[in-house]
Amino acid sequence: MPSLISRWSSASCGRQRRSTRPCLPWRWPFREIAATLDEISGGRFILGLGAGWHQPEYDAFGYPFDHLASRFEEALQVIVPLLRQGQVDFQGHYYQVRNCVLRPRGPSPLGPPIWIGAGSPRLLHLAARYADGWKTAWHSDTAAVKERYEQFKEVCAAVGRDPTLIALTAGIRVRLLSSGEDTRAAPVLSGSAEDTAGRLQSFAEVGVTHLIVALEPKGLVGIEQFARILELLHQ
Repeated sequence: MPSLISRWSSASCGRQRRSTRPCLPWRWPFREIAATLDEISGGRFILGLGAGWHQPEYDAFGYPFDHLASRFEEALQVIVPLLRQGQVDFQGHYYQVRNCVLRPRGPSPLGPPIWIGAGSPRLLHLAARYADGWKTAWHSDTAAVKERYEQFKEVCAAVGRDPTLIALTAGIRVRLLSSGEDTRAAPVLSGSAEDTAGRLQSFAEVGVTHLIVALEPKGLVGIEQFARILELLHQ
């Protein structure tokens, strides 16, 4: 069964891992934040990374919006060895790191797992090379996930990586309907709690190990309504 979390607020519980997914250009890649979160979470932290795409978010804070894929590739060449080996020395066009050492290390021997959200051919290659988990989004059925995963497995073969060593994760949108509401009007995964739980379970059957759920309605109301679906999934 996939572990389930909301995109906006955690809807999972207990000792399951937590994840965050910043766009890399928003932060310098050699910051020790990920190792710190790995420490305070007791090794349950997942570092989710993406190149970004929504320009207004960059413009609002003055972040550069050019060459996103190139910046992402260089940042990964800093982050991956720094978290996995504890040190890095890198000279690139956008980032330069000289004799950088990460001390003390967090509780995860190779650093927190790195999950990459990627869809374009270039970013898929980067995910195949560097990621511990690959995220595809946003979907309302398993057919789209299966199609995208086949493409990703071809990329893994091209770079010499075993896709079974990379966790398959998916982002989905779930609309929680009120009694009597027409499910045909919803362009996302929707229905009764029982129906929604069954459709979520079907993602595990195609290999998805982790679902990132964007809820409608958002906020506390959506999370409280989603609790019933979680109960059904854990039965």
